[in-house]
Amino acid sequence: MTWPCALRRIAAGLACCVALAFAAKADDRAPVSPPSAQMVTHPVSCSLDLPSGSLWTETEKAVFFGLCNGWDDVINLSELDRDPLACNPHHIAGDVPAHRVLSGRFIEALAKNRALHETLTRSFIRIECAKIRGTINLDYLHIPFGLRIEQSWFTSPVSFYETSVAHTLSFEGSTFEGRFNGDGMTVDGSVFLRGGATFKGEVKLAYADIDLTLEADGSTFEKPVNFERIKVGDYIFLRNGATFKGEVKLLNADIGGNLETIRSTFEGPFDGNGMRVGGSAHLKGGATFKSNVRLDHARIERNLETDGSTFEGLFNGSGMRVGGSMYLRRGATFEGRVDLTIARIGHFLQLGGGRFHDEIDMTGASIGGELLLSSTRFGKPQWNEDARLILRNVTTDILQAEMHAWKSGEDSWIAGDLAGFRYDRLGGLHADSDSDNPNMANADASALIAWIRATQPDDLKHHDTQPYEHLATVLTLQGAPDRAREVRYAMHDQHRQASDIPLSHKTGLWALKTSVGYGLYPFRIVWWFLALVMLGALLGALSNSATLRDDRNWSQRWRSRLLFSLGNAFPLMSPIKRFDDIEHGSDTIELLFQLQRLLGFVIATIFVGALTLLAI
Repeated sequence: MTWPCALRRIAAGLACCVALAFAAKADDRAPVSPPSAQMVTHPVSCSLDLPSGSLWTETEKAVFFGLCNGWDDVINLSELDRDPLACNPHHIAGDVPAHRVLSGRFIEALAKNRALHETLTRSFIRIECAKIRGTINLDYLHIPFGLRIEQSWFTSPVSFYETSVAHTLSFEGSTFEGRFNGDGMTVDGSVFLRGGATFKGEVKLAYADIDLTLEADGSTFEKPVNFERIKVGDYIFLRNGATFKGEVKLLNADIGGNLETIRSTFEGPFDGNGMRVGGSAHLKGGATFKSNVRLDHARIERNLETDGSTFEGLFNGSGMRVGGSMYLRRGATFEGRVDLTIARIGHFLQLGGGRFHDEIDMTGASIGGELLLSSTRFGKPQWNEDARLILRNVTTDILQAEMHAWKSGEDSWIAGDLAGFRYDRLGGLHADSDSDNPNMANADASALIAWIRATQPDDLKHHDTQPYEHLATVLTLQGAPDRAREVRYAMHDQHRQASDIPLSHKTGLWALKTSVGYGLYPFRIVWWFLALVMLGALLGALSNSATLRDDRNWSQRWRSRLLFSLGNAFPLMSPIKRFDDIEHGSDTIELLFQLQRLLGFVIATIFVGALTLLAI
């Protein structure tokens, strides 16, 4: 006896029992919950007819009348197997049993049958372990219940274009051979593409509106996934080992909660350009992005986290807005360029423990809290020899870094650009003054000067004193005037040595350096004045004046010459009367003493000016 015949005989006997029960108690029409083998013929308690227009299989009839009869459990077609087989028919070796097969037309008939909807005792239809043969086209349809076709095999394209679903739509663990089109779909619940589902064709959910969550945990997507302008009220989960072999497009997506990609792999581009995330973007936890990641002009209300993940291509966060903090730290690896130009970050930008192989360009970025390169807790970034850190016109409240955080090796400073870089103070979260690695807030001036000179591009080719002056200003405000003075001295040295400075300017700067230390060490000129006085005393030995050459003893003679030279060199000093009418007897000697008087006046002027600048 064949299996279908046996099944029909069993079902016929069960149907008779059901009929007798209803004859004994006609007013009692409570739903029946039959076992799988009972789902074959027309139950007495169902008054609906099968949808017309098709020849339905025995399995399809069983499913229809089981739903109509109020059967509220999962319809698991694997329970009809004689021997245990894989639930998802795609994983069955050999032919799939006929009782596992449903047609795409049958799924469409279930979704479109309004009379059937009114008999459902739950808010969804759930079918498991089925092979769905043929296309499913539910475009523009309103489905007033949830649809869960899980651990099943869809052999042809599935379309929910502009479809409205009143509850959750789930394809957990299923396999799709063709395209899945949900563009413009509206779902009042969640959409589950999770649980190891496999999508061999393109997945399209552009402009979809999902009330709760979109989940794709652990699933495989072999072709591009288009979530452009999707709106999700809560979370998007693309995590827990999900694999995306084509592009993932989240262009201008609107996500109410978090976006999570933990432990997943993205082989194609990840495009989140312009998306809004109401919570945090968790691109962390061992996720791998093998192509470019675009988050330019994205808006993330809370945090962006990349800890432990790998980014092999460009990471583009240009113009993005992060309301909380951005974490590029703790084992995050960036093999390509990181673009954070004109980004706006509300609190922290942390790089400690991150690995960077290429350039980080933060030109014009703004950090509301702290730029943290390293600390005793998070460690330092690991810089490849080609890495660069561009901080041109970046603003941050606090710069926290240890001096070794700016080095790729023992003595190799990373290249960069500090032009226009502005910070209000040095030293921040987890700064430790007792650490073996000095913090910038406590580092020697020589180390800070070396940092600027090594980080600035072509430091001696172009005149740019801003990084020095800003650092000196911050050091002064933090109570380190001596270090600030050394930094300003190095700033003027850089100015003097720059190749784009005219020779006349260089000469003037050289004079300021040698005389008053660029005005930072004004008392240095006292030594020049004393040298001028001594030269004048020596010159007095050549004078023919009796006052300077009398025969008194040696000490008196040199005392007179020093007094004369001092009065001549210091124009603000009242002249000594006995030197009023002195004549040297030589025009040359007279000229040299006049030159001494002129130099003395210049030295006095420079000294007063330097004291004035120092006071300012």
